[in-house]
Amino acid sequence: MSRKNFTYRGYAHLWATGYDADAKFPRPAFLARGALRFDDCKLCCHHDQRIVFGSVSDRFLDIWEDETGTAVGFSLPVSNRFSPVIHEGIINSEINGLSFTLDNVKLHTTLRDGVEVDIIDEATAIELSIVADPLCHSARCWHRETEQWLQPEGIRNLADAWSAGIQKIPSRAVSSFPALVASAGRFTGVAPRQPFQKQRPPRALLDKIGAILAASGRG
Repeated sequence: MSRKNFTYRGYAHLWATGYDADAKFPRPAFLARGALRFDDCKLCCHHDQRIVFGSVSDRFLDIWEDETGTAVGFSLPVSNRFSPVIHEGIINSEINGLSFTLDNVKLHTTLRDGVEVDIIDEATAIELSIVADPLCHSARCWHRETEQWLQPEGIRNLADAWSAGIQKIPSRAVSSFPALVASAGRFTGVAPRQPFQKQRPPRALLDKIGAILAASGRG
């Protein structure tokens, strides 16, 4: 399938913003270009192995690198009972984050503007999940046919960069994310925040997912 034909588009990681620190990565972390292996990567929801939509191998998911970050395209199978709920969440910008589960991670620590950060030199992507609040805050997805003016500003910038990457042409959005880092002044290890979601909590949507799991005996 041509990457332009995927129903949903997004970025699973941005070179300029990286991952916030957490229990697994005690320092802010950034993927090095070419570090990721994703041949068998699955597409899930909230890292739940009971909710699998497809994988790279069955072509429901594609992952590649461009000048902005780790770009993705994916489809949600119509036969999957969770697809309508996730589609609704993406359209409404309620659950539009993307998050990798990484294995076999090799990294090194370096200084960036006086702050210690981890650079991930090698890693295997076990799965990519659609989530409400990704550790790489700028990692987001959207529906290809959604009118861009209806999207939050951050999604519009990502969509411009994604399209430019597919066409291999320069994009003003590509440079906007590094500029945001620079405009924040001294690097603090906290990714700059752009508006990526509407101010509606995803609680009701997550309740729908739970109800489907319960009805199918997988809750």
